[in-house]
Amino acid sequence: MEKSTARFLVLGCTLLFVSVLQFLDIAIFGVVPNMLLVVIVTMALFLRDFLHELFLLSLASFLLKFSPVVNREILAFFFIGLIIILIERKLPWHTLVNGIFLTFFATIALYVFVDRASIASLMFAKELGYNVLLTYALYHGFVFFRLFRHR
Repeated sequence: MEKSTARFLVLGCTLLFVSVLQFLDIAIFGVVPNMLLVVIVTMALFLRDFLHELFLLSLASFLLKFSPVVNREILAFFFIGLIIILIERKLPWHTLVNGIFLTFFATIALYVFVDRASIASLMFAKELGYNVLLTYALYHGFVFFRLFRHR
C-alpha cells in the first residue's frame, strides 16, 4: 500500500473516532475542544493529495451535523478547513509550528463567523488552548509512527 493511501486511511479512521468523541461532548473543565478542527489541521500537515483532503474535510463537515440542510456554522467550518488546506502549503515554518499557527487561525476564524461575542470570554481562551494542545499531541502521536515521519 502506498504511503499516502495509508496516511489517508489512518487519518480517516482518526476523523471517525474523533467525531464520536465530539458528538459525546467530552468536556475538559467545562469546555468542549473542537477536536474535528484539530484533526483537519493535522490532516493538512500530513496529506498532500488535495482530493483526499477535500474528502476528509467534507466527511468532517457532514459528521458535525446530520442534516439535509447546510447551516452557517457547517459552511463556515468547511470554508475555514479549505483555507487551512490551501494556506498550509504556503507556510514557511516547521510543520509543527504551521499546525499551531493554523489551529490559532482556524479557532479564531470559526468564532468570528459563528459567535463573535464569545471571543472575549474565558471559554474561548480555554478552547483555543485545548485545541493547540491537542494539535501538538496529535502531531507528535502521528510522528511517533514511521508512516508520518517524512512527507
